[in-house]
Amino acid sequence: MDLKTAVSKLEGGENWVKWKKQVTLFLRHYNVMGVVNGLKTAPPALTSDASEAQRTEYERKLAEYEKDDSFVQLIILGILSDTQVEIVGACDTAKKIWDKLLSVHEQTSGQRADRLMEQFFKAEIMHNEDITSYIGRLELIFRQLNEEMRKLNHNELSELLTSRIMSTLPPDYFEFKSVWESISTEGRTVNNLIERLRLIELRLPNKRNNTEALLAKSRFKKKIEAKSESNQDKKKSKKCYICNKTGHFKNNCPEKKSDFSKSPNTRIHR
Repeated sequence: MDLKTAVSKLEGGENWVKWKKQVTLFLRHYNVMGVVNGLKTAPPALTSDASEAQRTEYERKLAEYEKDDSFVQLIILGILSDTQVEIVGACDTAKKIWDKLLSVHEQTSGQRADRLMEQFFKAEIMHNEDITSYIGRLELIFRQLNEEMRKLNHNELSELLTSRIMSTLPPDYFEFKSVWESISTEGRTVNNLIERLRLIELRLPNKRNNTEALLAKSRFKKKIEAKSESNQDKKKSKKCYICNKTGHFKNNCPEKKSDFSKSPNTRIHR
């Protein structure tokens, strides 16, 4: 099997999940997965009084481990982009390389579950994506989410609700999202979330400013309406100087307009 043709190079977080799955299957196929997960390690160092037989056995096991370790390092480094190679440049064993990649691209179960929930709720069919591909993408996210939920051993409905709330918060709450992620999963209850969000809402300056602006706008509107009503009352109570009728001023007098519509010789002058 040619691994380089079967597995794309790891570029970053965008293809990490697929890359990790493919590499894991490859390492299991060659029975060397234990080198990266810690099940297969170098033999412990011998004491000074070790027998010749013990030294021979130690050297055999060490050579076997180093052979497998070198093989796994060659596999992993051969399917990393240049950027990823730089990240693991200081690692001298396959396990250290694997652990470094995990620390960079993996998250804790709680963080990963939060990210998957947000992806699940925000997922939309993309341009030129057929419905089968879209549903398959949703199913993959949901399957990964269920795996993380089983690791956490928490009530899925509660987790889904809190995640939905967090994913729909306005930009004013951006910093709180980081604070919420730092709370232990046991403390991320719906009631706790509501309590914290209410406190933040009361402290948000934009919230107060918007309220004050709305009140000021309402007062201004009432003032304009009152002034308009006052002008209407004045029109009703005062008489026109041209026709001596109430309800309008001389500038809007119908008789004045009628005069100007006539010819100059027949125009009425008052």
